[in-house]
Amino acid sequence: MPHADTCLRLLMLTIWVLAAGPLLVFGADSSDPIEMLKSMYDEVPMHLGPFKVIPQLYISNMGMDSNVYGTSVNPVKDFTFTSGPAGTFLLRLGHRALFSFYESPRYVFYRKEAQQRGWNNALTLDQYAAMNRVLIKFTESLLISHERISSEIDFPARVQVGSGQGTILWQTARRTSIQLRASVAEFKYTEVDPREAQLYLLDRWESTSAITIFYQLFPKTKLFAEAEARGYDFTDPASGRDTRSFGLYSGLEFSPDAAMRGRIRMGYKDFKPTNPGAKPFSGIAGDISVSRQLRDRYIVRGLYTRDAYFSAWLDTPYYIEERAGGGGSVYFFRNFRFDYDYSIGSNSYPSYFSTTDRRDTFKIHTARAIHRFRDRWELGLTYTDFSRRSNIVGADEDRSYWGIHVAYNDKRSR
Repeated sequence: MPHADTCLRLLMLTIWVLAAGPLLVFGADSSDPIEMLKSMYDEVPMHLGPFKVIPQLYISNMGMDSNVYGTSVNPVKDFTFTSGPAGTFLLRLGHRALFSFYESPRYVFYRKEAQQRGWNNALTLDQYAAMNRVLIKFTESLLISHERISSEIDFPARVQVGSGQGTILWQTARRTSIQLRASVAEFKYTEVDPREAQLYLLDRWESTSAITIFYQLFPKTKLFAEAEARGYDFTDPASGRDTRSFGLYSGLEFSPDAAMRGRIRMGYKDFKPTNPGAKPFSGIAGDISVSRQLRDRYIVRGLYTRDAYFSAWLDTPYYIEERAGGGGSVYFFRNFRFDYDYSIGSNSYPSYFSTTDRRDTFKIHTARAIHRFRDRWELGLTYTDFSRRSNIVGADEDRSYWGIHVAYNDKRSR
């Protein structure tokens, strides 16, 4: 296994060092991890033997996709939906340990494109351990998905992702908390689209290690500073796409009153492919988001982001995205609302092989009507329009989608 193992082992060592140290008592202005675990468990009303259970049911994306394969010419239109049950099972061991198990099998249906039918599945096991000032969490998950797994892969693709993550949150007595996080994930493309015979070259390991320090400036305002390192190690040496990235960020999470909340996160990111022929990225990265409730019925929101992300395209290691957007919500009744969001942006790709770097611009409109009834059911209608223009021939895309979703979720368990 690649160096990702080292990150996880270091975090596990840190956990045992903390566990062996003296237990401290929370101050009055801190949240007790033991009480937090108790609240997570007690809020779920349904019992099944020794477990607390949160039953769920989803029917999503039931509608018409105007461009199933994301092609610029001769788009294929089809009716599709995804449906299946889901459930969360909680098991508490004493006052300091909690296990949470989540399972969600869902069937993906296409009326005409039968080869795109199949089962998705999400399986997650969360393990919590609490001490007086320390919360420890381990997560193991397995995701099997047949869908558009990113904004770059325009067609439905099959991917299996197995991952593990460890997190420690330590709250000090002086309005400061420290979070350590390490994760490792294996991406494996089990089937490929006929147009992308080399998609297997995306099989890889991703590792992350990070430390974040929070300072409670006011009761609902936090300052934070974060350092994060990522590694991308590809299974096939022929890909030549192994990459390392490192980022330093600082920012502010704020909610001056019940009607307003937001976050400002700015910093510096270094993204370096190990291939000597690839162009590295070094520069400013960050995001700003804010939302505001106006009276009781209206919400307005806005966002801006600029960052460098790992790219799924085979001839470039990353892309730089700049995106700005805004939207709003109107509550016509207590249980019925209408949402609208609009975003515009660009993706810039440094190329390995071409003298012309790729640049895409995009626009996204999303409108949604949502009705909640009987506290546990949700019925929604969504329309999305996506448009992309590129300086690369054949990379333009226009896609619209409308669909209905139905969800059952016991709100008493939240």
